[in-house]
Amino acid sequence: KAISLGRYEQRVPIESTDELADLSESLNSMAESLQRHHYLQEQLITNVSHELATPLTNIGGYLEALTDGMIEDSKRTETFALMKEEVDRLSAMLSEVRTLSLLEQPQFHIKTAPLDVKDATEKILKQMEPQFEAKKVPLILHSELTKESHHLDKDRYTQILLNLLSNALKYSAPEHPVVVTLTDKKVLTIEVKDHGEGIPAKDLPYIFERFYRADQSRTRKTGGIGVGLAIVKELVEAHSGRITATSTEGTGSTFTVSFSS
Repeated sequence: KAISLGRYEQRVPIESTDELADLSESLNSMAESLQRHHYLQEQLITNVSHELATPLTNIGGYLEALTDGMIEDSKRTETFALMKEEVDRLSAMLSEVRTLSLLEQPQFHIKTAPLDVKDATEKILKQMEPQFEAKKVPLILHSELTKESHHLDKDRYTQILLNLLSNALKYSAPEHPVVVTLTDKKVLTIEVKDHGEGIPAKDLPYIFERFYRADQSRTRKTGGIGVGLAIVKELVEAHSGRITATSTEGTGSTFTVSFSS
């Protein structure tokens, strides 16, 4: 009754080893899961409220200054560029929410076809190059592929790699490279390794959960609503693939995607 009323912190005391004990363990496991999902929903509201408020406040301030003539003509172009950056941030967040919604639809499915993975990866890295150059983070590709093509959904593969590269760039310092390695010895494997801040051990088990963000003081500066890696995980699993992550604080993180095709 307590759980049905939203008191998810409640637990059933286990005082035996029979079927009632098994039932109690199942109820406690369910309560723990519900409590965690409730927490993540609260995090979503907090994250979205903050991430929407910041660009909207900035855009409003720029528009007010432009309307009042407080910005010199020589600075107007720069101001419009800053406003566009804020609009792009809002668009990116909206795109993530739409993608999550799409993944939950029964009609969602991937369309695999033979894909030249090396060529596709090179094009994706070329697309990301300006962002990496702006932050002075080297972007390196190592390919050890033996097959010319693998069966993947090209658009979804692009989305997976773009999200992983964007995530790596967020936490990378200038002159610390991000390395993408492609291999297909037993399965097709894409590894994205950065030399950035790393992920705290306490957060590592949860980074692929929707709306989860590590220590707010560390991640607030990077923005986002905490769904990028969740989207990657679901797109990888839609290919019957697997994604894992290893990390050491202060050293960097490595994300490894494996596809059986």
